[in-house]
Amino acid sequence: MDNEIRASNQLLIVHGLTLSPNRTLLTALFWRYWTGSCAIYILFNERARFLRDVSREVGITRRFLPTLFTQFVGEGASGVVWRSLFGSQVVKVFNDREGALREVNALRKARDLQVPTLQGVVEEGDEIGVIMSYEGISMGNLDRATGEQRRQLLDTLESLHARGIHHHDIRGSNVLVDRQGNVTLIDFDRAELDAKCVSCSDVALRRELEAGSVSGFM
Repeated sequence: MDNEIRASNQLLIVHGLTLSPNRTLLTALFWRYWTGSCAIYILFNERARFLRDVSREVGITRRFLPTLFTQFVGEGASGVVWRSLFGSQVVKVFNDREGALREVNALRKARDLQVPTLQGVVEEGDEIGVIMSYEGISMGNLDRATGEQRRQLLDTLESLHARGIHHHDIRGSNVLVDRQGNVTLIDFDRAELDAKCVSCSDVALRRELEAGSVSGFM
């Protein structure tokens, strides 16, 4: 497919024909989706990639339709994040299968808390992508949190810890704030799922929040 397709801004070039990507790609995407050979399509910077659905293979229910991911969000040690064309979901493409499955299991275990909704898992070769909801913008720094947002974060931490989940990477860039001011804790690829630690960064932040402060945390 990479040899047949290249992208230029919002246009798709297939065998020399310039087409709108939405109708052309979505038609191909729906066909591959229903035949089981493809679930999502990443189109960015002249690179086009199909990824197939493996949600059932890792024991979760698929909760997404064929989706175009066209917006680059960021890149970290664990992989690359792309946002969907309509902005309500992301796919986090891992180069580390263990980290991907850790994120999947953490989100599944915390599914009723203020964390992203797990929507599916896809793969291409050695890479594995986790599809999840994405609502809001990064808080940036935790010291920007309002009193209500600190309360929500504390409630989320307490509930996670009660289930044995320690995030181990809580900072402002891993907290999203939606239009209503509600917070969502993201990025669970470093999480410990049966944590028993009593002096980690999660515990320290929880104590700060209980004291009404987030001093020392970014």
